[in-house]
Amino acid sequence: MIPRSCAPVFVLCLILTAAQATATPSDSFLSDEYINHINSIQSSWTAGRNFEDSPEAMEMIKSLLGELPMEDNSSSHPPLKTADPAWPSDAEIPATFDARSKWKDWCPRIADIWDQSNCGSCWAVASSSAVTDRFCIGSKGKFKGLMSAQHVAFCCYKCGAGCKGGFSALAWEFFMKKGLVTGGGYNSSEGCQPYDLQPCQHWEQKNKSPYPKCTDLPYPVTFCEKKCTNKGYRSSFKEDKRKIKKYYAIRDPKDIQKDLMTYGPLSMTFVVYADFPSYKKGVYDRTTDEHLGMHAVKVIGWGTEKNTPYWLISNSWNEYWGDKGTFKILRGGNHCEIENGVYGGVPREREKW
Repeated sequence: MIPRSCAPVFVLCLILTAAQATATPSDSFLSDEYINHINSIQSSWTAGRNFEDSPEAMEMIKSLLGELPMEDNSSSHPPLKTADPAWPSDAEIPATFDARSKWKDWCPRIADIWDQSNCGSCWAVASSSAVTDRFCIGSKGKFKGLMSAQHVAFCCYKCGAGCKGGFSALAWEFFMKKGLVTGGGYNSSEGCQPYDLQPCQHWEQKNKSPYPKCTDLPYPVTFCEKKCTNKGYRSSFKEDKRKIKKYYAIRDPKDIQKDLMTYGPLSMTFVVYADFPSYKKGVYDRTTDEHLGMHAVKVIGWGTEKNTPYWLISNSWNEYWGDKGTFKILRGGNHCEIENGVYGGVPREREKW
């Protein structure tokens, strides 16, 4: 028992210890002090300089987090998928899985890392990238194109408001009801509607950056065009559309694994905390309660590192951010609500892909 005279001191020590564990050592979550603090209080992952330490960079990061929160009672939620006769059994789920390796011969572009530019279109980029992979896998490699993030970002009015944010779940509904045209990255001349926004420097790499700084670009101004903007593309806008036959949400981690193994990558949403932008490697486990917004990404696999289970995820801040554009995050405990917003769909069969 603690002597009564010592109790206030003991309680004060506990308060100070707890405060030190979650303290923010600087007003800037991009400062060297903040990054060093992250690395000093945990060893699951490594933080480092991805962005310059400036108020402009802090605001730009928040603007990239374009996934909008959907109310729990919203009628727009996709149906929840809990079973599929095509799924493997629980016993057949491997300890490690990487879609890039599984379908490398059919669909090498699963490994592509997108750049959403200085636009909060993560919801459109993640969902269109995942459905691209599913069309390729569903066609057994016959479909080699890319589905258009541009089209869903700026023509799905129900989904949201383009660069100002949107709902990944409604993007998948759009793929089923309206269909999506093809379209590659910026300046690619690939597909019907290539992405209209240029890659930009989301990170701090002095003298190594091939892109302009995101903070130097004007705010994107774009709109829906119901035609192929690639003048060299031979198919019409209407003929180019591809649809999925059903879409759904998945929440159980094992069901997520089984659907990924069967049909390919899915889109995922999660709450972004102030330490996440500085991720470099390892299994991300948040160290702060300061949240910045919600983000949408593409899950491509899973595994275990140092006895810690993780999801393997492709981000859309280009290949220079994080671990070559990817990151790992705790799996199985709904960390940062990562398992609350997982969406997918099954492509319609086509005679000609």
